Amino acid sequence: MEKNDEVSDSEEILVYVEFEVLDDNVFNEKQLQLDMIGIDTEHPIMQINGKFYEGTYEDIVGTYMFFTKTNDSAMSDPVFDIAPNFKYFAKTKKFLKMQRIFIKSRTEVLGDSENNQCIPNSYTLKQAGIPLQYRAEALLFWKTMRSNRLNALHSYLEKQRIRQQKKSQGIILESESDEDNPFAIYEHKEETFNLDKSDHIHVDSQKGLINSDN
Repeated sequence: MEKNDEVSDSEEILVYVEFEVLDDNVFNEKQLQLDMIGIDTEHPIMQINGKFYEGTYEDIVGTYMFFTKTNDSAMSDPVFDIAPNFKYFAKTKKFLKMQRIFIKSRTEVLGDSENNQCIPNSYTLKQAGIPLQYRAEALLFWKTMRSNRLNALHSYLEKQRIRQQKKSQGIILESESDEDNPFAIYEHKEETFNLDKSDHIHVDSQKGLINSDN
């Protein structure tokens, strides 16, 4: 039985990227900070010097061609400008249009019904700067997280209610923390008192025996 080795090939693709409201001189800066994620997704995200941009691939008519400027060793005419020489570099049909987006801090959701910012809805997602195509998935994720937090909160409050009820009945918990031992074994104070009392009786009887021997 023959075994075929899998060979992974990588391919480089040239993409023409167009930005809205971005100075071209930004890419010439020495301290340029550029990060990009999701290049193989429908909407890649790019961060340039702390500013975020979201891209969308669009269909183009024709082909984008790239040229590089060649160095001309001839002396420039002091009267007439000489047209620069360009050399063909590459071409592409991939067009990526980048738009500026604004990132806001995530709203903490705990179930405060009096605060609209704590209730997951389309308006809250819009105010948070989440793109339209991601809102349905984000809303589902947000509702799931909120439901889990509410269930955890209700469970915690119920445990605290039981603890307070047991304490009011004079019951001691072996564990002081619900997290350490959620199924704590309870012990009555009366049983503890009776046990301590029996120990004292046993000690007194031993003393009596010693005195009688003397």
